[in-house]
Amino acid sequence: DTALLEASLPILRLIGSATAQTTLTTDGSTIELFKSAVTALGPIVALDRGLITVQTGPLISLTDGSRMIVAGDLLSLINGSRINVLNGPLVSVNGAGSLLNVSGALVQFGGTGGNAIVVNNSIAPTAVLSGLPVSATTGGSIAIGPQPVKNPALGNISVNGSLISGTLGGTVNIAAP
Repeated sequence: DTALLEASLPILRLIGSATAQTTLTTDGSTIELFKSAVTALGPIVALDRGLITVQTGPLISLTDGSRMIVAGDLLSLINGSRINVLNGPLVSVNGAGSLLNVSGALVQFGGTGGNAIVVNNSIAPTAVLSGLPVSATTGGSIAIGPQPVKNPALGNISVNGSLISGTLGGTVNIAAP
């Protein structure tokens, strides 16, 4: 039972106090899978008054045949939480056989609002899917359903460049029903 409970929890959870955010800053990818597989109920990242800053690289990176299957939403941001990606995409899936498959939304905003995802990079978008700029190159593919953001009135996504990158045969599927 303990293993089942732990398997259903987020990989990364930051919970702040009523007066301060809990912060995490990474120089590279915050979550990086290399030749690995993860299956989770979701969310993978859950923030409650939390702040993640990624200096260089994506928040989530899957490479060399890595697979992440999420039966739910990928991210959850509540009560003024924020993800800042300063020089990279939010998600990067690279390499043949690499797959991110999310049955829910990209992000669920909640709580008191004021949540934000801010992404800056020089990756030119190849498409805009459900309002989100993405880049699929050299055999990469990205599919995003009609509602990638749950509760959009409680947060926003700001992108300069591409939010998601799929390259060299990497595949991203976000059902966003």
